[in-house]
Amino acid sequence: MSAMLQYETQVSIYERLSSGIETSVFDCVPTETIFPYVVLGEIISVPDDTKTNSGERITQKIYIFSNAKGKEETFFIAKDIKQALSAELIVEGAFVIDQSIKKCTVLETDGDFFQGVIELEVLLEEME
Repeated sequence: MSAMLQYETQVSIYERLSSGIETSVFDCVPTETIFPYVVLGEIISVPDDTKTNSGERITQKIYIFSNAKGKEETFFIAKDIKQALSAELIVEGAFVIDQSIKKCTVLETDGDFFQGVIELEVLLEEME
């Protein structure tokens, strides 16, 4: 497993979202951040090697936080994220074989705000 591929994948996702949606995107949320915002969360990498190629299956969790009344704002931000991630990512040091959103969940958290969780899966083949 390559930590650099995880990093380069997250950089690519961050750049795509930062330029493709109107909501602020963070890796680390500054104090006093105004709602709504998006956070790149856990990133998990699993080897996906073949006899001839080194590959990785990377899952990036993307969190949406909204304090608007109801779930509507969270759903619209999730829609924007899905649209921004519909075109193939460019990951330095790898070929993107496949990418897809595997899961999207919207839930109420402690009655104060709504949270969306998107799981993006990216299958990579490492360049030699």
